[in-house]
Amino acid sequence: MRRKIYVLCSFIATILMVSFLKSNAQRNRIEIGVGNYKIYNVVAQPDDLISQVQFTYSRNINNQLRLFSSYLRMPLNSRYLAIEEYLMSKEAVGKIENRGKYNYFDLGGAYKLWGFKNHTFSLSAALSLTYGENSYLTHVVWSDPKPGELYGHPFHADYDKKMESYFGGVAGLRYDYTFWKNRINIGVDIAARHYFGQKNAKLENPHPNTQVSDPNIPGGRNNFPFQINYGIHVGYNF
Repeated sequence: MRRKIYVLCSFIATILMVSFLKSNAQRNRIEIGVGNYKIYNVVAQPDDLISQVQFTYSRNINNQLRLFSSYLRMPLNSRYLAIEEYLMSKEAVGKIENRGKYNYFDLGGAYKLWGFKNHTFSLSAALSLTYGENSYLTHVVWSDPKPGELYGHPFHADYDKKMESYFGGVAGLRYDYTFWKNRINIGVDIAARHYFGQKNAKLENPHPNTQVSDPNIPGGRNNFPFQINYGIHVGYNF
């Protein structure tokens, strides 16, 4: 008896699931994308071929509008997202010298600008939250210049690492080509990101009760730098 009830319940659940998928056919989409990024006004950034991975879920509201949520991780292989100050320079004390791996969360919509047969161009915009580890240079010691040298050499530095977050926005443009009865989409995308707010973390003096200057800078520090993301993506529509 229990076996018959289980089979009946499984059959009903299957029918309901098939009905749900048919009623929502191809309104939902899951995507994975890979690519790279360019950050402006920094000293250096990784030069890997692939530096980011992105996962996206979206849903069609109508023929023109799609809402989405997305998670982006970068960089993948390097230990730092970007180096913003010259390493162990005296001018960098109290500032963010480099940023570690960052996580990005986006929530927004995409509007279809133009479509013809299997080709689509869309414009997207979203609110974004990003967070990662910032390394602040709190103290550095340089040697005296040797004969014939203009400058000395740094031989000791102290850092204070902080997990910090930023709010901002992202705007992008993407192209998609669909096939297999519109079940699969592949394409390319590019997006610009801008985040607000200077950080003013309370830094610890690495050598208290000495003549080492306080690394805290009044009025805040680096804004999160402007960046461009670009890459390719593939999705499944259901």
